[in-house]
Amino acid sequence: MKSLVVEVVETDPGLRVQERRTKFYSSLQKATKVFEELTFDDAGEFYEDDMVQRLEELQRAVAVCIESLRGARGNHPEG
Repeated sequence: MKSLVVEVVETDPGLRVQERRTKFYSSLQKATKVFEELTFDDAGEFYEDDMVQRLEELQRAVAVCIESLRGARGNHPEG
């Protein structure tokens, strides 16, 4: 049954796009939840330089993602 669903999704461009959109939103929601749960009241106790470096790398990756999505907006009809 699962292979039939995969086959249908792969052959229908609209379903492929919808599946990718759904996966993106799911990942975005998970990442958002993780960051919302973080607290920094005691950051001084667990701070490491590597944390800042990795967050800066993540920040750059998020900026690239945002710019890519904004660029794609111009190729996508409103709605």
